[in-house]
Amino acid sequence: MDLQPLIQTMPAQAFWFGALSAASLPLGAALGILWKRPSARAISAIMAFGAGSLLAALALELVAPALERGGYTPLAIGAVAGGCSFFCWIGPSTSTAASGASGPPSSATWSAPSAHG
Repeated sequence: MDLQPLIQTMPAQAFWFGALSAASLPLGAALGILWKRPSARAISAIMAFGAGSLLAALALELVAPALERGGYTPLAIGAVAGGCSFFCWIGPSTSTAASGASGPPSSATWSAPSAHG
């Protein structure tokens, strides 16, 4: 029996791509259950991978339509302006944290003011 035409149909491809993407949830849950105390380096690597994946997905989804609608110059200006504003916003907090100086409050050391004054 030849399965090649069955695998190449659009519904079959949608099923297999959906199954592949859905497999990440139980695999991640199993990893979280089995791996009791991951090192700080492992956690950092996993978070960096996730952040990079989200940035790549965002870039792939937004760059092509922006290029079609506005052209290269507005896209480049927006990318540079966004990068500079992000650097100015996040840069001081990471450099002060590394040097031990006081910087903006982090979620670990700052709590919101109470409603009762």
